[in-house]
Amino acid sequence: MDLLRGTMTTIDYKGKFVIQLMEVYSDRKASNLFEAIARVFLHMVSDVNTPAGLPAPFMALFNKLQFGKFLDHDTIADLVKSMYGQGYDFRHFCSMSIPVMITEVIVRVSYFAKRLYEGPHLRKHSLSD
Repeated sequence: MDLLRGTMTTIDYKGKFVIQLMEVYSDRKASNLFEAIARVFLHMVSDVNTPAGLPAPFMALFNKLQFGKFLDHDTIADLVKSMYGQGYDFRHFCSMSIPVMITEVIVRVSYFAKRLYEGPHLRKHSLSD
């Protein structure tokens, strides 16, 4: 929506949504939805391998959590910002997902093989069971 409207939407450090008009970049407005999606996707692809990387999915929404105290951090939002600064980014998020995906595939394939080995169970149930 921002590329179509010429605005920038962020969540500030106090957890409030901020929408700014980007007059300087008015020439970069997208003319339709597909162009906007393509620009965002290409921009994200170009940022994946930068030193800061991309934040993990939905990480910016943690700026709304302005409560809690964890170790040296005053709020959950401060903790999440610190995690991002220490390397918890999209690449780290993806690499942590690999063992979970492998385990899921192994369990599902094993269960499928077990069901194939056992054969179909077509026993009729009666009320007396």
